[in-house]
Amino acid sequence: MTRGSSTAIFFVAARPGFSVGFIADSSTRIISEPCSSRFAGSFRNPALLCPLENPVSSTENLKPGLKGAAELVVGEEHTAPRVGSGRVHVLATPVMINVIEAAALAAIEHLLPGGHQSLGTRLDIRHFAATPVGMRVRAEVEVVKVEGRTVSFRVAVNDEKEPIGDGTHERMVVNVARFDVRVQDKVTMVRGRT
Repeated sequence: MTRGSSTAIFFVAARPGFSVGFIADSSTRIISEPCSSRFAGSFRNPALLCPLENPVSSTENLKPGLKGAAELVVGEEHTAPRVGSGRVHVLATPVMINVIEAAALAAIEHLLPGGHQSLGTRLDIRHFAATPVGMRVRAEVEVVKVEGRTVSFRVAVNDEKEPIGDGTHERMVVNVARFDVRVQDKVTMVRGRT
């Protein structure tokens, strides 16, 4: 948007209990996507129907090239039998994924505006080598793309001897207050059916 232009937020009632909103500048050019049905069900608080800021603003500090890392010394509690993913006493894949997510958080979480956090939404991970108890594991991630509120990472995981995993990971940046309301609405709706 150019300097000196004004921005307006428009809400249009689409049907009872739901509205659609968008942000436009003074030339009435839409500068953010219309809100989707993801905010439906929050009509009790119209401010929750549509973000009041450009959805990209929560990720404006996130750029490709950002890196993060996390480490773990494999303990018995991190093995497949202990987490229910197998019988061999080596690092369990679900635990390796936890280390990957911790690395992704280290890369971006400190750059998000107040009231926002990222949530894991997609993993495409290979776990191709075993790591025994007592050995250190390190996950390293790099942001490869930021599109709207979605952040995509390249992932590499190594133990002290060799590479043990790789793949991709995606996280979605959310407004925590809005997210909590949606979760609570879901709980209320489900409990209301019983």
